[in-house]
Amino acid sequence: MEVLSPQAIIERLKTITGDRFDSDLATRIGVDKQSFPQYKNKKTVDLQQRMICLLLSKIEELDFHTTPTDSTTTKTITTNSKHSQ
Repeated sequence: MEVLSPQAIIERLKTITGDRFDSDLATRIGVDKQSFPQYKNKKTVDLQQRMICLLLSKIEELDFHTTPTDSTTTKTITTNSKHSQ
């Protein structure tokens, strides 16, 4: 598993949530936007950072299919679960 930098974690979360700016993501997760520079400058890797990276890698393994229907888009998420067999 790749351990992402704090900056990369923020960028991937913004991609997943559709947020354009750090301030949008900060509002979404309920923190002050000034806490983002502190997090981005963090140099040590901790347990939370490793857990976030694991979750992001699993999300990226999901197969997202978009199907346009009547000018709307729906997303269906499918997974290849080894545990469901």
